[in-house]
Order: sequence, then structure tokens, then C-alpha cells
Amino acid sequence: MPLLERDGGLVSSTRIRALLGQGQAAEAARLLGRTYEIEGTVVPGHGLGKVLGFPTANLRLHEEKLVPADGIYAVRARLESGGPWLPAAMSIGVRPTFDGTVRQLEVHVLDWNGDLVGRSITVEMVDWLRPEKKFESPEALVGAMDRDLVETRKRLAEAAASNP
Repeated sequence: MPLLERDGGLVSSTRIRALLGQGQAAEAARLLGRTYEIEGTVVPGHGLGKVLGFPTANLRLHEEKLVPADGIYAVRARLESGGPWLPAAMSIGVRPTFDGTVRQLEVHVLDWNGDLVGRSITVEMVDWLRPEKKFESPEALVGAMDRDLVETRKRLAEAAASNP
């Protein structure tokens, strides 16, 4: 079987893992021919997202799988098998503004309210927005999160328009 080449390089699992490790979810999806997905169960968190006005679903992965680079992503989330894809934003990292040390995967489903603990969620990585950053205050973080959600809606709309 001939090897597949794209953009001057072989399409390989090594190349795709490297792209995901650099936060390049959109480029990895182009090589895969589909978006990269991770699936996990929502576990209780510390409630920090809710306090900040952005409740998040904290994920524990179902299987050991490559987790993309730390940062903020535009994603789609499926709350139940066969259910609709919902717009969401995802944070991967240690929450440096709050001096965190444990890497977390947190999903904020846009325009959705409810308890997700114990439910399985599939997350489709659409695009990387920005690196994880330590903010000088929780208020500064909230401002950045507001901007992230505006950008998330924009990127998801662009992705939907280019892949009808």
C-alpha cells in the first residue's frame, strides 16, 4: 500500500501525535480526515468554574489517550451517544491563576445548564484558541474567558461553514 503524503510529509501517527502535542488540533484533523475526539466521564471538581460563572465538566478519560497540548480550545461536546454535538470550550492544563499543579480537562458547554457528574461526554477537538496563562486576578481570568467564548463561537461557526 502506498504511503500517504500531505504538505511535504508523510501522514503518520507520529506526525499527528506531534501536532496534537503542539495544540494544532485543526491541522491534525486535516491529516486524520476527521476531528480528534476524546471521551471521558464527568467527575466532581472543586466548583471553581461555577463560582467564576463558567461551570465546567471535569473529565476523567475512559482510556489512556493522547491529550492535546495545554491551552484553551474550541470544541464540540456530545453529552450522550448519538446525541447532538453542542458548542463548547475546553481548558487543558493546571489552572495556573489558582496555583494548580494537577493537569485537568475541563469542558464548558455553551448555553447549557445542568449537572453532568457521572455522565459520559465525547469531546471533538475543533481548534486551538490560546495557551494556558496565569492571570493577575480571577477577574482578569473571567475577562479572558468571556473573550474565549466569543472566539469559540466564531471558530465553531467557521468550522461548520467549511464542513457542511
